[in-house]
Amino acid sequence: MTKKNLYIVSLLICFLIGAYIWKVIHTGRHASRDNSSLDTVSNFPLQSTLVYVGNAAITSADLEWEFNLHTAGAISNDDLTPIPKRGKEQLDYLSPLKQMLIASMIERKLLYKFIKNDSKFNLSDSSRYISCLKEWQETLAEPNPELIWDNPAKERLKNRLCEKAILEQYLKERIFSQISIDEQETVRYYELHRSEFHTPKKVQIRQIVLASESAAKKVRARVNRKNFSGYARRLSITPEARNGGLLSPFAKGELPRFFDVAFTMRRGEIRSILKSTYGFHIIKLEKKFPEVKLDLTQARPRIKKILTKFKQEEEYQKWVELALNAVPIKIPKPAW
Repeated sequence: MTKKNLYIVSLLICFLIGAYIWKVIHTGRHASRDNSSLDTVSNFPLQSTLVYVGNAAITSADLEWEFNLHTAGAISNDDLTPIPKRGKEQLDYLSPLKQMLIASMIERKLLYKFIKNDSKFNLSDSSRYISCLKEWQETLAEPNPELIWDNPAKERLKNRLCEKAILEQYLKERIFSQISIDEQETVRYYELHRSEFHTPKKVQIRQIVLASESAAKKVRARVNRKNFSGYARRLSITPEARNGGLLSPFAKGELPRFFDVAFTMRRGEIRSILKSTYGFHIIKLEKKFPEVKLDLTQARPRIKKILTKFKQEEEYQKWVELALNAVPIKIPKPAW
């Protein structure tokens, strides 16, 4: 989950899995039941209301739909990472997923309700819904046998996509629009984090990649510093062959690990054949680039991004607090 959602989870998860939510999730059974994980959503009535956010009800059917949508892999969600199916073992992983899903649904409904009450934000503007309706139509058109797009499911998907789109617009227009980074903040951050601003050591190589080891051995026996790029153009099977096998400079870890051998080579050195899943590589070291310390001018764009993100998190948290104070969240008493 993102930091902003960790924040809302910290506020709401404990609230939701207290005595009432335990009783609701467990279809009215007492919270002292000897089971620390949530049951599957199919174990309680599909139309039972889990929580009211303002006058909007989140039901167990809504939770089941979100759960199915997520586990079927039909959505790309920054907040929740899909869990692979593991048969019976999967049940151990579903409890925290359901808790995060409930918190995510409450967060979305809470903030959307707050926006609806903001007279300075025009929700009736039809242009606000163009992108989400387009995404809705495209999603419905995609084949996905694991999901059934009946009318309620279609409506839930449309609401989900459009609520998220409105939240993003509100953040941009009303929450983040006033954020600015002044020079004093930039200088202070640079002075406190000077060691972080540098470019790592890099190398640049040429390579010849062949499909078979026997072909690679023949080429390795003939290739030298002067004819390397020519052999690469004629024989290498990779796209950079047209440039004589020349790759862009890279740091350790940016390419597959076997390329790290280049950092131990001398300029102009040609290494013995390296095998990978791509083929058989013959590499030649072209250049080495030392680590470079960035001055304030060079570091300024990166610092601005870092400080902007920090301030966005702060403003988001303030918005959540305002919404929590403005919109009531209630859990209905279970019928016993």
